[in-house]
Amino acid sequence: MTTRSVSPNACGHCGIDQHGHAQQWTTEAGWHTWTPPAQGQIKQRMRARTAKEN
Repeated sequence: MTTRSVSPNACGHCGIDQHGHAQQWTTEAGWHTWTPPAQGQIKQRMRARTAKEN
């Protein structure tokens, strides 16, 4: 089974893409709408995606 990597621009709280987000629940943020990821999150997600490809 392969796991999908999180899109670099997915929600900063839960990792769901903006298009299908609506309202979601996480223990850290509670109910929330899509929140832009921090620059550090984007960088980390891109590095993880690149590492997975290699």
